[in-house]
Amino acid sequence: MERCKDNRVVVKMGRKERVIQDKALAGVIKGCKELVSELRGIEPELSKYKNHIVGCAKRFMGTSGTLCFIVDDVSLKVTLRHEAVIPPENISEIKRLLGQRFRDLIRVKHRYVCSQNLLLELKEKGLESLMELKELSPQLTWQEK
Repeated sequence: MERCKDNRVVVKMGRKERVIQDKALAGVIKGCKELVSELRGIEPELSKYKNHIVGCAKRFMGTSGTLCFIVDDVSLKVTLRHEAVIPPENISEIKRLLGQRFRDLIRVKHRYVCSQNLLLELKEKGLESLMELKELSPQLTWQEK
């Protein structure tokens, strides 16, 4: 089957394919692909600039905090932060050291994520209300022919 000639768009879901006529969608997909290619082309230079800015920010404030660089009418806010994670093998020692303060100073995060199969089963049984669905950011992956 031909891929995207003029206003033809192949819609493929799993093993099923169908062709639709949508000039706007075809144009947007092609335009988006071009922009992504341009962004990838300048990404190394952008990373170099960002690394230099972050290095300068660290010289002024250390490893965490927020500062603002202002040049003419350009203002750039830089926030540096980190997360300290306690390895499971050290939790009992931290609990011993902190005592009653453990609950005040430590955040415990547990996440239970169900599989797609479980979600489908719960929907079939009318129990999907037991799950909280959160929409994640869509991912777009471009492939060259």
